Amino acid sequence: MSSTNIFGEKELVQANRPSIEALEPEHKISAQIIIDRDSATTGNDVPVIVKVRNTGMEKVSDISVSLNTGLEVMGEGTKTIASLEAGQSQDLEFTAKGIAKGEYLISCTATYGERELECENSNISLQGPGIGTEILLGLGFAFIALAVFAYIHFKKET
Repeated sequence: MSSTNIFGEKELVQANRPSIEALEPEHKISAQIIIDRDSATTGNDVPVIVKVRNTGMEKVSDISVSLNTGLEVMGEGTKTIASLEAGQSQDLEFTAKGIAKGEYLISCTATYGERELECENSNISLQGPGIGTEILLGLGFAFIALAVFAYIHFKKET
């Protein structure tokens, strides 16, 4: 930086301001796992959605997302997004199924260009099939009907 003094001479002035530079983020995309519920029943399908968002300032192409889990992935385990414009997002739908009850970790890996991104992990609890509320309500109504029938039947005899 230069300035002119009162005599008209140019002087070189050094500033002691710090140099500020913008750093590029480590990843240009983000990937988030979305599960409707925390628990499911064994043998039933578990829908898993991976939301991929372009957080960068330019278009990202050829994004490959694979689901990593201890559950059985039904259909394609890896899906590809051709391109995402800056700020754009896209949902990828996967379906998983568990045969044994327990706690399962669900994660994903997104690959674009030479970079690889690990999603935040999510947990799901699989429970064994139990007696549903419909069956319990049906048994309750059957018991009430039996009690009413017995009451009417024995009242006629006396």
